[in-house]
Amino acid sequence: MNLIIRIILAIFISMPTFAQLTIKGIAPEGLLLANLEELGLCQARIYGPHGLSGCCFGSNPYLTVMSNVVGEGYEIGKNVPDGLSSIDVKSNKFGNKLGVELGMSRADVIKKIGLDSRTKQDTIIWHSKKMIGEREYDVQTWLEMEFEELLLVRFGVFTTTTN
Repeated sequence: MNLIIRIILAIFISMPTFAQLTIKGIAPEGLLLANLEELGLCQARIYGPHGLSGCCFGSNPYLTVMSNVVGEGYEIGKNVPDGLSSIDVKSNKFGNKLGVELGMSRADVIKKIGLDSRTKQDTIIWHSKKMIGEREYDVQTWLEMEFEELLLVRFGVFTTTTN
């Protein structure tokens, strides 16, 4: 490969992506799940890095609740990912406390989250700090969204707290 092409590729690879937006500050409190208590308990299995474990509820849509040693989160989507078994639940209507649900338009999702209406990114990261005891910790909350035909088909939130 030509040296000039390699230099150009190196420049573009190191440039920040517009696919994600980082916000200094605390994530909206309402990103937490609504009606989690109604789902009940399940036997969590270890299935990922850093002891990631979780449970999957429903089928279409599904809700996966997960945690590991540095954080916790959830994902709501149209179809259960391959390899996950799911627990039947009374209601398959999943959403968060802000009212974000599958099938919403990007504009409606962005409005409910409280972001600028011009936001086009599918990954939003809130970065803040908090004191726990006498130590300062970094808190990052990741929101990942997937749209098909302009409608929300999957979204996930995961918050990590590290020092």
